[in-house]
Amino acid sequence: MIDPLVTDEATDNEDSSNVQYDITSYGADLDVDGLVRRINKKDIIIPKFQRAYVWKHTEASRFIESLLLGLPVPGVFFSKENDSNRLLVIDGQQRLKTLQFFLGGYFNPREDDDKRQVFKLIKVQDRFLNKTYVDLEEDDRRQIDNAIIHATIIKQESPNKDNTSVFHIFERLNTGGQKLGGGLI
Repeated sequence: MIDPLVTDEATDNEDSSNVQYDITSYGADLDVDGLVRRINKKDIIIPKFQRAYVWKHTEASRFIESLLLGLPVPGVFFSKENDSNRLLVIDGQQRLKTLQFFLGGYFNPREDDDKRQVFKLIKVQDRFLNKTYVDLEEDDRRQIDNAIIHATIIKQESPNKDNTSVFHIFERLNTGGQKLGGGLI
């Protein structure tokens, strides 16, 4: 699906001209198992402009619980790189990293960290409490693996000399909104 042209007027510099983008986008429903495999293979990458992982253990556990309960969760936004076809995360990094951590067994592991924290679910329903991915019943693991995360994948068609629309989309998705009271994700 071709989105309407998006126009952005630079405000930092009076001499800057208008930038107009031609962006192609499409939706894809991706399962958690496939997403985590792609993250681990670096087919999905988190660009440097993304903030660090900030979710607390409770927030991450509740996100996993939502999937276990079959509740819908917010989608993610990716930008497809022109040269490699890898996907850059524009929005959804906290959710994607949480999935990677839970399936990998450790909460927010850091390289060269001798004291990695096992990712056990906390402050969730009793049947999931203190369970790791491996500890879950087979049906529950299957529920996580097959849970669908909707992705919007964009590709900047023009201007083709850069990929600046990614930064504009990131900024607009991550600024200006207000956090909803009592919200989970």
